[in-house]
Amino acid sequence: MDWIELSSFRVNCILGVLEREQREPQDLDIDVRLSLSLEDAGERDDLEASVDYAAVMESFTVIAEEGRWRLLESMALAMARLVLAPPAPGEGRAQVEAVEIRLRKPDILAPRATPGIGLVRERAWCRMPRVPVAPGVVVEILQENHRNGAYRVHLEAGARWAVPSQLALQGLAGEAVLDRPLHRLERDARREGRILRAESPLCLLAVGFPAWRV
Repeated sequence: MDWIELSSFRVNCILGVLEREQREPQDLDIDVRLSLSLEDAGERDDLEASVDYAAVMESFTVIAEEGRWRLLESMALAMARLVLAPPAPGEGRAQVEAVEIRLRKPDILAPRATPGIGLVRERAWCRMPRVPVAPGVVVEILQENHRNGAYRVHLEAGARWAVPSQLALQGLAGEAVLDRPLHRLERDARREGRILRAESPLCLLAVGFPAWRV
């Protein structure tokens, strides 16, 4: 099987079980390898038959920076399900067959050691509960606990969604109308009542407090 990889890209985020780790951001190093056939992309010279590694890096950054995860394991599961999920209509990427993710915290035990985890999953493993949250709006749960979560949100064309203020969004596919560009919306408690309208079938990455608990 062919693969695409990103090695040692770094984000700075809230992560960990210690009180100071939930107060002070720390560096996180991420390695990811995506297994899929690259033959069609190579023959056609077409990125949509492959996977845009820059888009993967941005999505993983949103999951890491906005999730405030306690465990590396939880974060890695969210990342794995995101890339293994079937491409949404208009997402413009190929289906990933398997993923390998490594997460490392270079500072927490420095200089004695660098702790981390590794996770390998195949496409058949990726099962996500689907929850309707509004007419024409369905949420897929990538990973969730009582404190936070990561989701794919699907909106039918013309659907409207009152976006919980505790969620950060990243557009994955489709077009929407909102009061800011959709490619990245930071969490902001002052922005309650955001109404998003899908101009076309829309898929979003949403990270933060569980959407239907608000």
